[in-house]
Amino acid sequence: MPLHSLCAAAAAAGGSGEGGKFTANPRPIKPPSLVASPSPTPNQVHFPLPPPGLPRHLKEKILSLEVLGVDAGRALALNPAFRAASLDSVHAIISFLLSKGLHHKDLPRILGMCPSVLTASVPADLAPVFAFLSRDLGVAPADHRRVVNKCPRLLASSVPHQLRPALLYLRRLGFRDLAWLAHHEPVLLVSSVDRTLMPKLDFLVGLGLSQEDAAAMVLRSPGLFTFSIERNFKPKFEYLDKEMGRRVEELKEFPQYFAFSLEKRIKPRHEELCRRGMHTMPLPVMLKSTDEEFRDLMEKNTQL
Repeated sequence: MPLHSLCAAAAAAGGSGEGGKFTANPRPIKPPSLVASPSPTPNQVHFPLPPPGLPRHLKEKILSLEVLGVDAGRALALNPAFRAASLDSVHAIISFLLSKGLHHKDLPRILGMCPSVLTASVPADLAPVFAFLSRDLGVAPADHRRVVNKCPRLLASSVPHQLRPALLYLRRLGFRDLAWLAHHEPVLLVSSVDRTLMPKLDFLVGLGLSQEDAAAMVLRSPGLFTFSIERNFKPKFEYLDKEMGRRVEELKEFPQYFAFSLEKRIKPRHEELCRRGMHTMPLPVMLKSTDEEFRDLMEKNTQL
């Protein structure tokens, strides 16, 4: 159902009179948080209604968001500029996103995560993002929806100030398959080069790796750029070095080490190896095997 039709249905749900028109004395509206909405029948449409006392233009915008399934209260809290936006501009943004292949069902999550999109400029902010996906990354228009749904923050990112600088940095590191990057790790494109990407690479170099080896690690396992230095890199490397007595060179061959849980996978399996007097199992075998496979490995080595 088109957006304007849904909004009309929402307006009709809030008033009385024949043909869905408002009468001169509409029923008092209570805030939706205080009244439980009845279960709709197949022929009824029920929408949460905005509390009384709000300006009419704001009520209309809230209804538009609620019709789409977007939490209007959260959107207002995170993007106060939405109060001053015109209803026509909001409709223009929704229409543009739908024209780019997004579905109505995608919008609650996208706009919920990035409510700043509701006050973005279509020609200055949103259109350049889709052009960037196509021209810079080689993403086919038919795949725009998939990429945006994987990382809605793309729509809230500036092409010249965020997306393109991140892409240039990643290309200098050696990323070549840019369409793969867009489909699988688009979060790297919305990450700050100075505050996120460079510090994490520098930390790996600080472990004793060369710049080339550190770059090769993130090329093999791009998810390294999404891990926290304080909550992931530091405690896991400290355990690898001090408790497991392993060398940093092992990380070059198996950078995925940092993707495993320290408490649920790394520690328990290392402790089991120590208990059985086994200290030479390669990291990939130790960590990638399932629990059943790991138990089988333990039994086989015990029998030898």
